[in-house]
Amino acid sequence: MSNVHLKDREETPLTFVVLGRQIQIEVTKIVMSEKSMPKKYRMLVGTSLINKVDEMMDNIIMANSIYAKDEKQLARRDYYQELAIINCFQIQNKLIRIEKCVPEFKVNRLSVISELLKQETETLKRWRRSNKLVSA
Repeated sequence: MSNVHLKDREETPLTFVVLGRQIQIEVTKIVMSEKSMPKKYRMLVGTSLINKVDEMMDNIIMANSIYAKDEKQLARRDYYQELAIINCFQIQNKLIRIEKCVPEFKVNRLSVISELLKQETETLKRWRRSNKLVSA
């Protein structure tokens, strides 16, 4: 655990965007790799996985683009943040399905994505808890 007080800790700006992009890159590499994902499975499960990761990033970007000056905007940002968190769990579920259904799938590649998803979920939850109205 860090010796820095919680109030003094700083995340790098847009950590949730950086982690999301890393997840996008890792998932895309896995789906594109013949060794990890044979071609016969790419269309069925690979495309779905990439689409879900893209959806997560879209929700993060939408939430981040909202500068909440009233309660309605704050609720809208919270909605997109919640969708991004849900997407993280959906991605995890799709990865489990791939691991169980694709015999040639290299499971060792999942550990990197699983750790990134865990970090992303925690970061998104912290971001959502810190929601406040922007002073005009």
